[in-house]
Amino acid sequence: VGRSGWYTYDLITAGTINVGGNVYDYISSTSNTNAFVMMGTSVLNLNGTGIQTIKCSYFGMLANLTVTNNRTVDMEGYFYSPTPLASDLNIRAQKGLKINQMFIGGKTVNITGNVTQYVKNIELGGGTLNITGTFTAEGGMTKLGGGKLNVNGDYRIAKVTSRGELVSTEAGLDMTDSNDVVNVSGDFIIMTYSYATTSKVTMNAGKVYVGGNFESDTSKITFGSGNTVYMNGTAPQTVKLTNRKKIYNLVLGQDISKYNSDIANYAVNLVTNQTRITADAVTLSASSYVYDGTAKQPSVTVKVGSKTLTKGTDYTAVYSDNTAAGTAYVTIRGMGAYTGSVTKIFTINKKSISNLTMNLSQTSYTYDGTAKKPKVTVKDGSRTLVSGTDYSVSYSNNTNAGTASVTVTGKGNYTGTASLSFRIVKKGESNTIVKGDVNGDGSITITDITKAAAHAKGKKLLSAEELKRADINGDGVVNVTDITRIAAHVKGKKLLN
Repeated sequence: VGRSGWYTYDLITAGTINVGGNVYDYISSTSNTNAFVMMGTSVLNLNGTGIQTIKCSYFGMLANLTVTNNRTVDMEGYFYSPTPLASDLNIRAQKGLKINQMFIGGKTVNITGNVTQYVKNIELGGGTLNITGTFTAEGGMTKLGGGKLNVNGDYRIAKVTSRGELVSTEAGLDMTDSNDVVNVSGDFIIMTYSYATTSKVTMNAGKVYVGGNFESDTSKITFGSGNTVYMNGTAPQTVKLTNRKKIYNLVLGQDISKYNSDIANYAVNLVTNQTRITADAVTLSASSYVYDGTAKQPSVTVKVGSKTLTKGTDYTAVYSDNTAAGTAYVTIRGMGAYTGSVTKIFTINKKSISNLTMNLSQTSYTYDGTAKKPKVTVKDGSRTLVSGTDYSVSYSNNTNAGTASVTVTGKGNYTGTASLSFRIVKKGESNTIVKGDVNGDGSITITDITKAAAHAKGKKLLSAEELKRADINGDGVVNVTDITRIAAHVKGKKLLN
């Protein structure tokens, strides 16, 4: 067709052309509309033997193509058919095939070779399109209509430049039927123009299987809850989407370590083949501690079934808020063959201030009509507590002569109260320390015995001034000897000097 002249125009609208050999349309220009056109009810029937060849031009059109015995057809150039196929087709495209328009109409089309979609739509109508090679959609929409698109190679919704680079294009994909299936053994790359007016990628239903990488660089893409993407490759795979897009249901067929580390950012629902760590599988070595100023890290045991997992291999454990009194946390996250995140809590209780060492800057004053407020020093081991942060101080009976009281109340990381006392003596009276009068109330009683005994047992330590009054023999230690002498005085058996 068209071999003798540039302006040949062959239009066939009805009837059947039986061809036992090959069909060539020599009008190769994409701007020349003079081409071999079969429209309407016309049929091109290839009834030869072996493989026959069809080569169509850019504007060439085949309304109905049939091949006897379902033989393979060798196609070159362009394929343009505005009507549903009359039968299944087996196509070999050794030099590649450019499809301007194809209505499969529920049939099955097998194409071996690289395929480029141009300008208009490819509609499966519930049929199947199998491509063994690269499928590049540079224009039009691919509509499955409940059909299956199988690409044994890369599927690229993009345009290829003369230098072989992929750039954005006006092309798209429609998956709105629950029976839609797209199966890509290689990479699935989507680069639809963000300002496209006639094309977009809609993945609201059906299933997509990707053996390579899934990459989308467009805002013209939507994902619905009815669509699921399965990353089912056997080598490392990457999922990347721009414009804050997320695949609604993303299923990983391999261990999660085979995918990009941020893959969860590109999915609303991420399903992996990893074993999920649940709260029931995690136990802590301790559920509560008493505050001591150091970070608390109870050991974690994770047991899935009969297997005890290994920290650093199967999971990580991160502690937080685990120094101050209150609720502390440890978060366990699966890794490797395990997934899931579990947060366990444990408690750091406030420390009782009554067991701490306390001293007054002065324990004896002479009455002068003013309130006396000796400075309080509170120590937790080697750490000196901060007044107003760790404790508060209140004074009572601290103006007139007699025994004054100091009450220390824990706050922040400390709780409880402790009492100290000091003396205010009458003006002119001796202000010396009275041995045995441990609490400094002016008399030696059973209370003093009790305080000295509590100190000796380590239950409640005495202040520095109280130690001086309880250390009867002056050896610098309050022990059973001192307690015995105080008790003897209280019983009247042997008075202290």
